[in-house]
Amino acid sequence: MTPEDLKRSFPPMPDSCRNALDAALGALPDAPPPARTRLRMAPVLALLLLTLMMAAACAAAYPQVLRWLLGYGESSAGLDALVTPVSASGEADGILISVTSMVFDGRRLSYAIELDNKQPARPAAVAVRSTTVDGLGIQSESADAAYDLLKWVPSFHLDVLPVQRNPAVMGNTCELREPLDDGEAEVSVEFLVLRPSGPLVILDERMHEDLSGYDEASRGEIEDQIAAVLSFEDVTVAEPDQQDAGIWIAQGYTPIDLSGSVLGDAGALMTVTASLTLSFPLRAPEGDVYGYMQDAPIVLEDCVAVIGELDVSPLSTRLTLRLIPHQNTREAAQSLCDTYGRLTLCDESGAPVEYLSMDWLSSDTGSVRQSGGQWLCEYDIDMPGLSSIPSALRVSAEGSGDADTLDAFAEAMIFPLSAR
Repeated sequence: MTPEDLKRSFPPMPDSCRNALDAALGALPDAPPPARTRLRMAPVLALLLLTLMMAAACAAAYPQVLRWLLGYGESSAGLDALVTPVSASGEADGILISVTSMVFDGRRLSYAIELDNKQPARPAAVAVRSTTVDGLGIQSESADAAYDLLKWVPSFHLDVLPVQRNPAVMGNTCELREPLDDGEAEVSVEFLVLRPSGPLVILDERMHEDLSGYDEASRGEIEDQIAAVLSFEDVTVAEPDQQDAGIWIAQGYTPIDLSGSVLGDAGALMTVTASLTLSFPLRAPEGDVYGYMQDAPIVLEDCVAVIGELDVSPLSTRLTLRLIPHQNTREAAQSLCDTYGRLTLCDESGAPVEYLSMDWLSSDTGSVRQSGGQWLCEYDIDMPGLSSIPSALRVSAEGSGDADTLDAFAEAMIFPLSAR
């Protein structure tokens, strides 16, 4: 095995560990002449073993919640400070379910879940049925928690090799109705274990795709995904001309695609075989969590601006802003949405803030709505956490308004942040 082969054999790991590994392997001597191999093999193997142990320790120490949130993106010191290890596990229908780590910024909670199928040839799916904090339900925001988007174990999700299929890792993100600014609460998560009601059939033309046009790495990833599916017991692969899910359902099958989606009514095609509730403590954060305490509405030439919420952390960035026109008409509210258009969050110098590489679904444009008889233009911006927290947050607009109007808006939209 060459040093390059050794580097490629390790699982995904933080950049700091990967850099250390590269440095250690770079220090290895060149391959010695055959006559001296025995004299130099022992120290070479010792260094290789040390490097392997160091890399494995780094990969194991990297919290799963960060891998779930960031993928292969970099974390930040602020996000690292919000990570808390969790030790909560139990087994249900042969699936060991463990909550391993979490990130909490006082309002938003993200936690990682590891699923270990003790009989990997018999795939199961897991869903988060509910999350409660001190008995109060909270709204889940993660697609993994939706009943019709289940997490299969072993996983057959297409991913960068080497991919972890069993145990598989999933995660969930939810939001408290009221922030936990101090003290402690208890989180309880109810999981459902589901299995196909009938034999599995894979309806996906990608199972028959010609892979010769892919590069070697991509081809290997797809082949690994397909091999994972074919390792299951009692699984059928539908031919390209047999992709009608309804026909298979009528014959008693449970059709799914290579993304793991159940092609039909998941409630009817999957059977809940077990449930499990795990609990763990939740403490108020001590890291970089900031907010803005509104002093008063901001009067502009064409409207009054009211900040509903402005919270900034390494996990999430949230701004709700209402622009209330001086004339209470729908047309006036729509004019505000057009005038100010897209909003950009900036730091104290006016440069756009830098977000961490998390998944997000948010709009930076306003919408017209009526509240209590008042027409208004409302912005609801919900973005990932920031790589660094500025001393103040500025909001700039890019709409159809003239330069003077947009400049006046930007000058008025400067909000100093203070620790929450």
